[in-house]
Amino acid sequence: MKPRRKLLTPILLGLVLLVVVLMVVAAQRTGSQFVPPPLPSPNGFDELQRAAQLLAPRTSFYAEMDEAELKRIVTTNQEALRIVRVALRESMAVPVDWTIDPSTGVGVQTRLNAVQNIRSLGRALAAEARLQRNEDPEGAQKTLLEAFELGTTAVQGGLMIDYQFGLAIQLMAVEELKRLVDVHPEIGSTVMRELLELRQNVESAREVTDRERAYIESATTGISGWLMRRNLDALIGSAVEATHAAETRSMAQQSLFIAHLAIRDYQRQYANWPSTLEDVRAGILSNLPIDPYSNQPLLYRVTDDGYQLYSVGENQVDDEGVGDETGLGLDFVYDLTPSEE
Repeated sequence: MKPRRKLLTPILLGLVLLVVVLMVVAAQRTGSQFVPPPLPSPNGFDELQRAAQLLAPRTSFYAEMDEAELKRIVTTNQEALRIVRVALRESMAVPVDWTIDPSTGVGVQTRLNAVQNIRSLGRALAAEARLQRNEDPEGAQKTLLEAFELGTTAVQGGLMIDYQFGLAIQLMAVEELKRLVDVHPEIGSTVMRELLELRQNVESAREVTDRERAYIESATTGISGWLMRRNLDALIGSAVEATHAAETRSMAQQSLFIAHLAIRDYQRQYANWPSTLEDVRAGILSNLPIDPYSNQPLLYRVTDDGYQLYSVGENQVDDEGVGDETGLGLDFVYDLTPSEE
């Protein structure tokens, strides 16, 4: 028996070594097989980064400025915004560095700076629209729709962090459009139709999270990379879930906003609130958005003082309009009343 044990030990060690070698080879091959998507040339994203360097330092605080400071900021930002508008007409994709190992954190700050630059440009557009609001409402409308477009196109091809920032820019643009429509309801019809068109260019959360998985799988090699890929769902599962939840919440906000505008447009044209949303589809907007939480029509009813419009929210139960703008627990309620500045 003892000679067999002596023989068994090196055999087992050899098998273990073979398994380790195969794991390393498999891990390295898995990391090298993925081919990153090509970037456009020229890439409008690079121009946006250049534009961000020209912004006035306090641009992001536009909401708390008096008119004199706001004018100075907007004037300073004119060249940056000119570059932004040119870039929005170009092909664009986020230049993800597929060689970075996401487990090390190297390059994270560079990525964060890039997406923060995009957010700052969105705020620069919002600042300009704020200045235009009273004297040039159509100009303000155009500027805010450009901000919304920035939030959809400047993050295409990116990862979850880019996508989340893009959703934030879209929400900021919608909030500013709410304030604009509150003062100038006559532009609501144009805002409604152009938002619908711009929404067609939004990447889905599924596309983004699939790209994130491919990024991790392609960028990680060796034993640690193999282990990371084996535990991929556990490592990024909560982030993926949060990204999909953010997408649904954003789509609900936008769907309700567009539906509100369509209902108000109906009331202006027919001097009555629509009896049902089918009236709105027939008379104003045939492709009225649905509720992203249920994939069913939004909930609507006429009330004594107007109407009620809402989504069923995350629980997918009609709680008769009791809820808030989070969509958590009860209904998702998002109206045209501007939030406090």
